[in-house]
Amino acid sequence: MAAESIQTSTLGWQVRLLTQRLGEWIELLLSGQEPSNEPPPEFTLPAWVGTVLLWTAVTATSLLLAWIIYQIVVYLLANRATPRPTTILTALIEPEPARTAAEWLREAKRLEAAGDWRGACRALYMAALQTLSDRGWIAAQASRTDGEYLTALETTAHPITQPRPYQLLIRTHERGQFSDQVLTAENLQRCRRAYQEIEKP
Repeated sequence: MAAESIQTSTLGWQVRLLTQRLGEWIELLLSGQEPSNEPPPEFTLPAWVGTVLLWTAVTATSLLLAWIIYQIVVYLLANRATPRPTTILTALIEPEPARTAAEWLREAKRLEAAGDWRGACRALYMAALQTLSDRGWIAAQASRTDGEYLTALETTAHPITQPRPYQLLIRTHERGQFSDQVLTAENLQRCRRAYQEIEKP
């Protein structure tokens, strides 16, 4: 008796029964006979099918969430390891950390050794602005434009006896950053001489 109940409650047996009843229903529709008023036989899935489907859905959802978290961690680690390119937007949002004039001079030498004349001229320009700020003549502000620095040089209350070296650095920076002009080693030599004049007390 127990063996018969196991055989009649398997999933395969239930599928065969459902297929047979579906076939009989289609045959009844095609024959044109009126269906009887008897209630259709009840068909229920075994309880374990619902449990299997539930745990399959829970496992699939857990695996999907684990995969998404793994992808996010890999992305964050990969982006932390590689420096992001600096754009105008990131420069405005994340301004450069303040450096001393000596640090800017070291940066200029490093860029010159790498053949980056434009970058070396910019580093000398930044060193000059930091020197102005260190002397208390014009405060260095990331939001100031080159034109505003030139105006501040003319209107400062402190006696800048030789504004020409500052002007040369500012104008060279302006050309290098905001035009198509390519800066050369000669431009860098002029910028270096201008900065040497600025350094003199």
